[in-house]
Amino acid sequence: MRRTYIGFIGLICFAVSVGFALAQTSGPITGQWTISGPIVADQVQLSIRRYTPGSNMSSSSQVSITQLNGLTRAQFASPVSSLARFDIVRDAGTLRLEGYLQNGSGGGNFTFIPNPGYANEMRALGYTDLTDERIFQLATHDVSLAYIRSMFSAGIRPESTSKLITMRIHNVSVEFVNEMKALGFTDLKPDKLVTMRIHGVTAEFGRSLKSMGYNSVSTDQMVTMRIHGVSTDFIREIESFGYNHPPIDKLVTMKIHGITPDYIRKAQARGFTNLSIDQLVQLKIHGILE
Repeated sequence: MRRTYIGFIGLICFAVSVGFALAQTSGPITGQWTISGPIVADQVQLSIRRYTPGSNMSSSSQVSITQLNGLTRAQFASPVSSLARFDIVRDAGTLRLEGYLQNGSGGGNFTFIPNPGYANEMRALGYTDLTDERIFQLATHDVSLAYIRSMFSAGIRPESTSKLITMRIHNVSVEFVNEMKALGFTDLKPDKLVTMRIHGVTAEFGRSLKSMGYNSVSTDQMVTMRIHGVSTDFIREIESFGYNHPPIDKLVTMKIHGITPDYIRKAQARGFTNLSIDQLVQLKIHGILE
């Protein structure tokens, strides 16, 4: 009887602990927010933080004050500390924020209220990794249904919600995709688009290169050029020394080894004229002009 009683108590304790754990995981999603001004072009800096056992999430971005429902400009700019309650409504759900504001800055706590219809729409689009935390992240980074559908229409189909979030974090817009496609670039996978944005490859950069005769330049080459600082201005400077339409890989090699316009002038002043790019690189590697 004693063994049975102990086993029964243990079962109750186990059930209570499981119930508590479920309550913890299915409870409301909450965290902290801060806003810092001033208002610039109708934008303020919003930071969202959420801490959970074993992990934490932090996001900071520019948000239009028109998205802060329930908050007025006067309240935002007031020199007197005041209670602030406002909502940020996204497709994935609503962030309900409460705290204090003074002189354009403030902070407090938030609660996230998910939109059930969003998850249904996402499943219809082929996304199934939709935990409560993931939906919260999708809301925080404003991954709207319109954004996803516009990407689909442009031929870009990110295979996971995490890739959608990464694309939004790095500002991969449908306008950027369409501009790159209009320039003839077709290798526009989600990861490649993110890499291009991280390293500052713009449509303007692509247009400039094509106007200089680099019609077959690839997105990978443009990323490499950005990483090593091969700008269109640098190309023009190198061409001014008589190097007609230098290949991109040669330009990158010049940057890697420090072949600058000043170095070329120095070499020419020492009598090293009419050298190829490879010869200039060898001069630099062996320190002949040092």
